[in-house]
Amino acid sequence: MHRTYQVLECAQAYLVNLDNDYELDDADTVTITITDPAGTVVVNGVAMVNESTGIYTYNYDIPSDAVLGVYTVVAVITTTGHVNKEYSSFRVR
Repeated sequence: MHRTYQVLECAQAYLVNLDNDYELDDADTVTITITDPAGTVVVNGVAMVNESTGIYTYNYDIPSDAVLGVYTVVAVITTTGHVNKEYSSFRVR
């Protein structure tokens, strides 16, 4: 199920990074890419904000001319040479 937003609202991406013992852990880098329903990348590899150990956020201000539909979100987490991707989405109505 997608979280739904209206144009001119702020969509927030939230990521929790855990180590092998399931403890909160800071990554070396966490970046985010957001793609609109038409396939246009609207945010490209931008660093997410490290709010506290292992907690990352990114706020996307939805423009008034946003394409309506489902947006794809990909977060790339790099820790000690390992790269993981987390996928999510949200809907704009």
